[in-house]
Amino acid sequence: MFDIKFSVIVPVYNSEKYLGKCIDSILAQSYSNWELILVDDGSEDSSKQICEYYSHDNKSIKFVSKSNGGPSSARNAGLEKAVGNYILFLDSDDALSDRCLEVINVHLLDKNPDCLIFGIQQATGLVWAPTEQKLYTSKREIKDSFYTLYNKELLSPVVNKVFKKELIKDKFPKGVDYGEDLMFSLNYLQYCQSVQLITDKLYLHDNANEHSLTHSVKLGRLPQIEQIEDRALAFGGAVDNYVEYLKYAKDVGNYLMRLLSSEQIAKKYIKHDVCNWLSTSRFKTLDLNLFPFSRRQQLILELVKRGRISFALMIYEVNKKIKRLV
Repeated sequence: MFDIKFSVIVPVYNSEKYLGKCIDSILAQSYSNWELILVDDGSEDSSKQICEYYSHDNKSIKFVSKSNGGPSSARNAGLEKAVGNYILFLDSDDALSDRCLEVINVHLLDKNPDCLIFGIQQATGLVWAPTEQKLYTSKREIKDSFYTLYNKELLSPVVNKVFKKELIKDKFPKGVDYGEDLMFSLNYLQYCQSVQLITDKLYLHDNANEHSLTHSVKLGRLPQIEQIEDRALAFGGAVDNYVEYLKYAKDVGNYLMRLLSSEQIAKKYIKHDVCNWLSTSRFKTLDLNLFPFSRRQQLILELVKRGRISFALMIYEVNKKIKRLV
């Protein structure tokens, strides 16, 4: 029987508090044919020393040390060192269930999918997983179900997937700090002839420790959301405005809410950033009534859509003053 070898790539940056638990979850795997690639991305704490400790006498653990370049850069460095047939990505503050690789191995040997998508169990008890076992066996089937997977956020992370190394033609994008996981997944999908969904919750996500770039606020992110939607539309094609733009509308809406309410960025810079993005954005053509926004969100987003950024900012300022008085 064909013996599958997994390469598990872990980008590491200032993770001393969680890194040991992460690595221990790989050492505890019931399936033994794996390699662990730890890529220290210029950590300023003891993460590098922890990586060196674990890799010193274990030939299954590779250690790469590099200057800081971000998670995408670290993952790309890991891909260059990987020799496994299949690739998994693991964040340094998370873990895999002890039967993760064993369960995956069974499914790969049975159906041989080009991409396997499994579930995520969050530390707070929430579950982020496919709701049914499913196998798409052609490019046509994948495209027909694309927006279902896309809108349910099953394509957004890379940590809930198994990738065939031979099908990875495009690395993680450079110069992108928002949605890089999704861009990688979308690029990979174009080479897939089969995708399998399983309901097993094999990835253990410590979402009690939210410090990721995805949840931070930074100028220049809105055009990156546009690029993601461009790529999604290129793959999925035209269906209808609700299906095509549901995830895009939610991503833009949620990000605008956080950006407009930010106390770390001066309002004049926020206004400039939003105005620049809006001038070429598809957002101003959307019918916001189609999407699941609250009345307050819809009011603010309509103001933004019409270029009334100052009014939208003023609503947040008034709201903050009222909260201080209460």
